[in-house]
Amino acid sequence: MESFNTPADALIIGGGPAGLKAAWDLGRGHHRTILFSACSAPADKCDEQLNKSPRPGSNFFLEGPFGNSSFFDLAQEEIQQQASHVCIERRRIIRVKRLADGIFQAEDPNGNSWRGRLLILAHGSVEVFPDITGYGNCWRQQRIQTTPPTQQLPGHVSARGVAILAVGELAELTMALRTIWRIRQYNSQVHVYTNGDHELAQALQTRKPPDTGITIEGKGILRLEPDISTSLGVVIYLLDGTATTEAFLYHCPTPQLCGPFARQLDLELAESGAIHVSARAPYMTSMDGVYAAGDCTSLDRRTLFKALSMGEGVAASVAARLEQEKWPDLQIGGGPAGLAAALGLCRAVRTAVVFDSRSYRNSLTEHMHNVSTWDHAKPQDYRAAARRELTEGRYNTVTLADVALQKVYKLDSGEFEATDVGGKTWRGKKLVLATGVQDEIPAVQGYADCWPKSIYHCLFCHGFEEKGSPSVGVLAIGPTANPKPAEHLARLAHNLAESVTIYTNGDEVLAEQLQPAIEKDQWLHLETRPIKQLHKTDGVPVKVELQDGTEKMEGFLVHAMKTTPVLDFENNLELELSPQGSEFKTSAPFGETTTRGCFATGDCGMAIKAASMSMSHGSLAAVGVVSQLAFDEKA
Repeated sequence: MESFNTPADALIIGGGPAGLKAAWDLGRGHHRTILFSACSAPADKCDEQLNKSPRPGSNFFLEGPFGNSSFFDLAQEEIQQQASHVCIERRRIIRVKRLADGIFQAEDPNGNSWRGRLLILAHGSVEVFPDITGYGNCWRQQRIQTTPPTQQLPGHVSARGVAILAVGELAELTMALRTIWRIRQYNSQVHVYTNGDHELAQALQTRKPPDTGITIEGKGILRLEPDISTSLGVVIYLLDGTATTEAFLYHCPTPQLCGPFARQLDLELAESGAIHVSARAPYMTSMDGVYAAGDCTSLDRRTLFKALSMGEGVAASVAARLEQEKWPDLQIGGGPAGLAAALGLCRAVRTAVVFDSRSYRNSLTEHMHNVSTWDHAKPQDYRAAARRELTEGRYNTVTLADVALQKVYKLDSGEFEATDVGGKTWRGKKLVLATGVQDEIPAVQGYADCWPKSIYHCLFCHGFEEKGSPSVGVLAIGPTANPKPAEHLARLAHNLAESVTIYTNGDEVLAEQLQPAIEKDQWLHLETRPIKQLHKTDGVPVKVELQDGTEKMEGFLVHAMKTTPVLDFENNLELELSPQGSEFKTSAPFGETTTRGCFATGDCGMAIKAASMSMSHGSLAAVGVVSQLAFDEKA
């Protein structure tokens, strides 16, 4: 088993006309490309489906001294000689997936894997043959024609007649009548076989023109055999024992998408079953970074020239993406603020990449609260749903890159360049920081053990589930070692408990400052003795042990600890902090920092740190980014 870890610029699955043309153009443009030229059908069918027997309709292009498969072999040889940036792997790919860092990975049956920044699906389609003995053999010998004749056939053929196999899609009455009319224009004899469909035979008999040159045969077909005396003829054996030799048999088998890749990537399909591509972003599927071209995107209108044209088109689209590799927005952080900002960019049809290190401030919290429709839900469930909304719903402009960053620099051009831990470089016009904050655990023994299960920083996020507690405590230390915030938290806590104790941890001055404001409240108490240790319990309550050995059980504790915004990568952003130092300094209402083009949202950009507020703030940041981009692009 081998793994090729250095990502190519593009992976192309499918060595047909579209894939070959795309590989040629990308290689000539010096883009590192891997072309997988073996088909994705089961191994026992691969040879007959890949290049060995292309559609008979291709013969007009491939006829000459070379056989059909030789054309593809020669094309691959020329690519290898003239486009050195293309590697052709004659391997069958069975699985494709998008990795956490946004890179695509292709795997073969032996466990070998290849990685690429972008993925092109050009794996074509397969023909679904009717259940008629000998059909496949006649198809492989190119005796079943898929294109109705558009001119008078030679006399010996026309005299013997042209046959239509009215099964599959041609078993639909309107389609069958239209095909009969088209073929009858150029041939004196047309024979229609319905393979035992007597209802269709009767309908055709009733509706066909009053023309003795058209005959309808409703009996079932036993088998088909090649007419060895001609190169095109087919002998049709019926169930009643009779046989008829037809000089020309027309039928178009039902095309079906080849390979499991659309299902594996959960791509949107068109009504025909083909892969749906965007009209706004040429050749882009419903997943950002995945392109499709050739028969797999147009099952009902397949021609060789169209496949070649689509191969050229998808190569141009991918090359433009690779050469630009710039995003209007680089966004760091996949929490509530970052996801909300990304949704706003989707709504404005702006592309962005969201870097998510998968490290969250509330990772130790079992439930989130005060978020409409998500109250008391698991934070990870919310994030998963929000991510699906960005990439699996109606939008396709945001890429989720689950990777941490090593460095972020603002360039002289005003753009931002980020390098992830894998060494990949990303460039964007704007930068959104939704990196959150780092909580600074105070120097109180046992505090870390009780956070956040028993110590709450916000009584709208937590506390309701413990309402009715006999007593709760407020820790007046650190940022809350101030009369106003200490009293404020105590009065909020009284909504949830019968009595509240403010612990000043030995700060007698603070206690004296608080005393006048609370002396009339019988439910509110001051505890000035130093805290020795906090003891966690099996549940939410926490035991407070004082230095003199006194112990008291509190239903929960309230404390807003000091926080600092997270910026855990090398940078030259030179961001200023707010006066309190708990978030970046920003301008209202959109959250632009002191560095132009860089926005801070969520906990790292506002004083009130809560999920619902972060979502709103993230939406405002998106408005700021989109508005600034619009004016930057003004002619």
